[in-house]
Amino acid sequence: MPGRGVIESQSGDAAAAWCPWAAAEADGVLVRAHPVADLLGGALCSWRGQRAIVVLSPRLSSVERRVALAHELVHLERGGGIDLPGMPPGWAAVVAREEAAVDDEVARRLVPRGALRALGPDIGLTEAAELLAVTAELIERALRLDQQSFSAAGSAPPACRSRCC
Repeated sequence: MPGRGVIESQSGDAAAAWCPWAAAEADGVLVRAHPVADLLGGALCSWRGQRAIVVLSPRLSSVERRVALAHELVHLERGGGIDLPGMPPGWAAVVAREEAAVDDEVARRLVPRGALRALGPDIGLTEAAELLAVTAELIERALRLDQQSFSAAGSAPPACRSRCC
């Protein structure tokens, strides 16, 4: 789990409160809003000398900005994005794998294991996303990761009657 940008919850579950804004501040990452980010899907990260910069689209909602910032910070932790101008067409599969790995890590950090089940059996996908301040797509990814971890362990996940599962 990440050590930077972690704010412990009252229950002591540090993972439940990973904050990309605090992580960016702790790491000295400059975060700015600018329409140029719309050209690359809403967010981009780069380096200016030794300082990392994340640019977010001003058109993103606050939840989308949070998720996009987390995504770009994970890219920076992993050495930066690999989708570069002029890359060979065969590199697209590598880029897709990297993006999937980054998205998986963002889901682990922003939707801690068990968080959805803790919301209760009557929660829907949209409501869960709103309560956890993430996108519905991230909730779906977190659910897939949760199912995969139980499958890999050879066991079934705890019974859940939630509409989001």
